[in-house]
Amino acid sequence: MMNVVKIIIVTLLLSTSLIFSNIKTSEARSVFVMTNNTFINLINKVSPAVVKIHGSVTAKKDGKIKKGTVSGSGFIISEKGYIVTNAHVIENIKDIIVTLNDGSLARAKLIGKDKSMDLAVIKISVPFLLHFVEWGDSDKLKMGQLVLVMGNPLGIGISSSLGIVSGLHRYIGTNIYDDFIQTDADITSGNSGGPLFTLDGKVVGINSIVMGNGKTSGSSEGFSISSNLASIVVSKLIKNGKFTRAYLGVRIEPLPKEISDKTKLYKKIEKGAKVLEVYKNTPASKAGIKIGDIILSVNNKEIESTVNLIRIVSLSPIDKPIEIVVLRINKDGLTILKKLTVKLAKYKKLIMNSLTITKTSNTFVVAGATFKLNSSSNTVVTNVIKGSKGFLSGLQKGDKVLIVETYLKVTPYVIALAIKEAKSKNLSSLMILIERNGQQKYINFIFK
Repeated sequence: MMNVVKIIIVTLLLSTSLIFSNIKTSEARSVFVMTNNTFINLINKVSPAVVKIHGSVTAKKDGKIKKGTVSGSGFIISEKGYIVTNAHVIENIKDIIVTLNDGSLARAKLIGKDKSMDLAVIKISVPFLLHFVEWGDSDKLKMGQLVLVMGNPLGIGISSSLGIVSGLHRYIGTNIYDDFIQTDADITSGNSGGPLFTLDGKVVGINSIVMGNGKTSGSSEGFSISSNLASIVVSKLIKNGKFTRAYLGVRIEPLPKEISDKTKLYKKIEKGAKVLEVYKNTPASKAGIKIGDIILSVNNKEIESTVNLIRIVSLSPIDKPIEIVVLRINKDGLTILKKLTVKLAKYKKLIMNSLTITKTSNTFVVAGATFKLNSSSNTVVTNVIKGSKGFLSGLQKGDKVLIVETYLKVTPYVIALAIKEAKSKNLSSLMILIERNGQQKYINFIFK
């Protein structure tokens, strides 16, 4: 930690000399001392709540049993001993060990985890009072804001790194619920599960992913799960041991560009999601949502995109009234703003078949497109026949399929199942979300 503080001091000395070049030396020195003390006090305040998580794992490789150790980071959020970390940190660890900031060890019990969100909660019991930290409001973060990363990089012990917020609400394709804070603070192997702090000592993110390599590209960026998303999931994990998502019951597409040209009362509609289909006996159908409606907000949260809508709905309360605002366009082009009261249902109950598929196939060919399950358990397009319906729909070789209609876990068999369901409704196409060259886009896949 002292090395980190020294780096911070040197950095601040250089920046202070530039900023205060036209100010008296005594004044500049005073400002520097105040700033330096801010970081020292912050680290001293929060570091007792940051922990190292480690344990032994056993894996089978090439027919042989191999043993190893893994380590990551976490942080205490309650005097009762609840610790937040990433799900991948504790994956396959039989006996989870927590090393506290003072070096003491404690065995931890798994309370709950959610792989989709990459979040987990573990709990320790110790005969002394525990330091803990509180959640901050990640929605209040600003680009360029100073943040502090803490964790257990490379398994060498608790360390800290200062940086700025370089991006907000990042969707990088790890799953449909992505809502990352991007930072240039140093996040390396072992930092996973550690906290991202604002300068008032509040947790606004959970360090999760690193992209780039300083050795090859000259820089790397860290991505942290936003606290406003994580805190909802964590509270449910503590209460129920699992996180149950909500479900609306609509088929949607990105807002078509021509929509704004057709509306007369609302000249510019740049955000929202258009409803393509409303499924029977769902919260959407019961609330009166109709095909063609443009969903503008859910529970007072503005809809930025289709992915954003899925995320907001999934995190919304179940069986409790919430407000959904839609824009309804009449045949003459006039628009009506409607506020609908909806009671969302449990996601598991409505599309359980997409989560319990047992019949699997590594390959599925339809409409001239070949979908194959690769070694990373991702479904990719491995071939598209030129001139076929798949080709005309816009599919390309190498596309990774992320979502098919309401199915968030995609395999070749799921695609076949979705087509079967569409045919039963006399539909000839599916809305699928693909990733191509790091970018996501929706495609209307015509299969017949």
